[in-house]
Amino acid sequence: NIKGGMGKYDIYYASIENDGSVSDPINMGAQINTLDDEVTPFYDPVAGNLYFSSSGHIGIGELDVFKVKGSISEGFEEPENIGYPLNSCADDYYFANTDSNDKGEKLGFLSSNRAGGLSEEGETCCDDIYSFTWRTRPSVLNLGVAGYVYNEETKEPIDDVLVELLLAEYDSLKGSQKISAGQKFFFDLKQDNNYYLKASKNNYVPTKVSVSTYDKVTHDTVQADIYMKEIILPPVYYGFSKKDVMKSSYDALENLINVMKEYPSMAVQISSHTDNVGSDDFNMKLSQKRANAVKSHLIKNNVDASRIVEQYYGESAPVAQNALADGSDNPEGRQQNRRSEFNMLTSVESIIVDRVIRSEDGTTKIMATKIILPIVYFGFDRFDLTPVAKEKLEEMMAVVNQYPGSIIEVNAHTDSQGSSEYNQKLSKKRAESVMEYFNEKGLRDDVIQGSWEGEENPLKSNESIEGRAKNRRAEFRLMKNGKLISVSGEKIEAEEVIEGEDFLEEEEVD
Repeated sequence: NIKGGMGKYDIYYASIENDGSVSDPINMGAQINTLDDEVTPFYDPVAGNLYFSSSGHIGIGELDVFKVKGSISEGFEEPENIGYPLNSCADDYYFANTDSNDKGEKLGFLSSNRAGGLSEEGETCCDDIYSFTWRTRPSVLNLGVAGYVYNEETKEPIDDVLVELLLAEYDSLKGSQKISAGQKFFFDLKQDNNYYLKASKNNYVPTKVSVSTYDKVTHDTVQADIYMKEIILPPVYYGFSKKDVMKSSYDALENLINVMKEYPSMAVQISSHTDNVGSDDFNMKLSQKRANAVKSHLIKNNVDASRIVEQYYGESAPVAQNALADGSDNPEGRQQNRRSEFNMLTSVESIIVDRVIRSEDGTTKIMATKIILPIVYFGFDRFDLTPVAKEKLEEMMAVVNQYPGSIIEVNAHTDSQGSSEYNQKLSKKRAESVMEYFNEKGLRDDVIQGSWEGEENPLKSNESIEGRAKNRRAEFRLMKNGKLISVSGEKIEAEEVIEGEDFLEEEEVD
């Protein structure tokens, strides 16, 4: 506070020469000093920051600690309040910190008369010394998360798992990968965010693992292995020519009900079969009755019908021989074939229609071949996306990401209300809304193609309210290398054929 200063206490600097002599002190000027007090300077030569306390710069309390970057030779930038919690509503000064350790942390100290001090004379009467850990990090961190997916029970790697990365705050999808057994997944992360990984596979419980980058101060890849619980559902069996489940299978049916209630986000696929006694037509109808009976029982036990899909195969998919090698009857084998099997699905959209591969010994293997894309619906005279529509588009993003190099085609429609010209423009706006949403979620323009048909291609009759609601829609096709992979609401047959084996087509069931 010598005469000639700018305020009360000012900060000065002086040069120390090689011979140990010290120059006259020089006021640091209006960049640092104010009409009030500036005290307790500390210079960090590694970071190039000057720390000091001031009651003249705008702060939180009386004396606050400020930081200003620069040097005597090159000048200083504008002072910056280092903020809470180092600054308080009282006096905070004598700031100092050490060099960084190998974790990018600095141990620091300051004096303060903030509330909570140890003096018995009053809450803010006297100064105490406080220590703190100051974490430094690069301005941009290279962060990621990687891991493998294992069976929780066997600890073996799981094949064909969809792993998704979502931002926890908004549940927004940031990336997805379909991985094979033993393959590592990897996603880039951004600093100061909370994420979660979600692993999905039919017949496994969907599993989430939280990942945070808020505590990261150095470049890092988080190891986050995922362990999934397998759902094993025993089949139920039927008497000869009966549609009702045998009493010996009641426990298996009760177990299915409990699983459906425990995992309400999952769906179930019922696949019903018969032995080979009777005509093909009779056995197909009998297997349908068996699937319907199981579905009805689930509904009676408060399982929503929208979570249930039936498939029936008649006698086409035996798991055992219906006759012995000498041609005689095999009652035990036929009993095993009179069954309904269950697959727990990650969602209704993952339900599949199958091919049946028959082996030389007469047994068969069911091969999943179908991907269904949803249909997105709009309100009357609206082109904005509903929350349900956005959920469906999120699910579709995961499918698109499974097929690198694919093209998603968007085709939008209207009902017949209004002029043809108006409806053409409205359907264009609907297509654009969907494409813009895909853009926001990270799909490039060159993988999205849009078209619009107005009222020209109704899905249902426009004579009813229900029909018009079905016509206000956007449908999708997924293409790759000129080949159709999937389409909204339709069956896609697998093109792969195993040489020398007989394939039996199964009809799609509504």
